[in-house]
Amino acid sequence: MHINVCLSFFFNVSTHLSGFQGRKPIDFLLHTERVDLVQEFVNAMKNHHIDDSFGILISGPNGVGKSATGLLTFLVCAAKRLPCIYISSAVEWVSDANENRAANFLLELFVHQNADLIVSDPVLRGVFDPFFRGDEELDSGTMVRLQREFRAHPTLAVGIIVDEVQAITTAVVSGGNEPARPYFRDHWYNWQGKGKVFVRMDIASSHGNFVLCITFAQELFIRQSKVHRSS
Repeated sequence: MHINVCLSFFFNVSTHLSGFQGRKPIDFLLHTERVDLVQEFVNAMKNHHIDDSFGILISGPNGVGKSATGLLTFLVCAAKRLPCIYISSAVEWVSDANENRAANFLLELFVHQNADLIVSDPVLRGVFDPFFRGDEELDSGTMVRLQREFRAHPTLAVGIIVDEVQAITTAVVSGGNEPARPYFRDHWYNWQGKGKVFVRMDIASSHGNFVLCITFAQELFIRQSKVHRSS
């Protein structure tokens, strides 16, 4: 049996690579490896700049510690008062996207999980003030304001951790006409798309389709190692 766990890390946009760089093979994401990934994510949050790109892609079968790593990362961000969105299953996000509520879903989670941090941050509070006053719903207009603030404040850092992210891959490569397909194709599936303003962790049970669509340009942003365990 072969197990692949793929980990993708930070590269400054000015870095040039001819391909992926490997890391020391591991069999499971044990406590030490999880803490290392959490620390790398937290450091990226603290040192974020919009002109940089940071992503962690964890892929492998059940039981290797993928989801536990994502949840631990979210809890550490919360403890350190770093705004981060945790999506336990991308299936729910895709479902809402097919009802043209992709931005609503993301923003509602953002507020639910980070309300105190949003209120205490002048920039984020300005984005969400109309919602807090009851003047508007959380929708694409709110997301436009958030994207504008990312550009105006290049070091503004918001993390997103998405588990079961293979649901997004399926939505994009399905070839159907559902609204989720163009949304995720433009915002999330491409690591250089609109979602690059976030500090990202993607967790998937299968990464094959995603890896096949990574272009050479995207390799400038991602360092990947493959972990094999045979039995």
